[in-house]
Amino acid sequence: MGYIANEARHPTQRVRFALHCRHMDARLAKALKFSQEDLDANRSGRISAAQRAAYKPPVVASIAQWVLLGHFVLLAGIFGVIAIFTHTPAMWLILLLVCGLAGLPFFVARNEFLARPVLQDDIARGKVARACGLALLTHEGTRYTLVVEGIAFNVPLKVWSAFQASAGYCVYYLPNSRVLLTAEPLE
Repeated sequence: MGYIANEARHPTQRVRFALHCRHMDARLAKALKFSQEDLDANRSGRISAAQRAAYKPPVVASIAQWVLLGHFVLLAGIFGVIAIFTHTPAMWLILLLVCGLAGLPFFVARNEFLARPVLQDDIARGKVARACGLALLTHEGTRYTLVVEGIAFNVPLKVWSAFQASAGYCVYYLPNSRVLLTAEPLE
């Protein structure tokens, strides 16, 4: 396949490979959307403040929460009044069902761990892993894969296109979720 895993290299070559990755490539920076500060932080094995903010789960604006709460109260009121005036026990069940469904967006919006829990765990730990070696680029239909040092990353076409096959790279990623953060070429 043209890919040589870093483990197959002599240990001194591996160290020399790692020592040569010291400059930021503009094409990679643009594709992966990182800055020199991000790269410096990732080189030291930690996530940068900007990356932490970028991967933070979205927070529902307070106005949206008030709108949802208003709908929740309105629906509960309508079904409650109908249940009281019609003396229909089934309306109380419908009221509970509607209240449960209306409350679901609050639960989902407030519970940030439902949004990619492995990624959120990686962000909370703040540790960044590194892999240095030759890049293997493959694609199957619209699925693009970058492999460095035996570690596969599913990446968008824009990121995949920024790498050169069989060229050496150091890639920095979140270890459990395998989210690629930054990369730099080896010379």
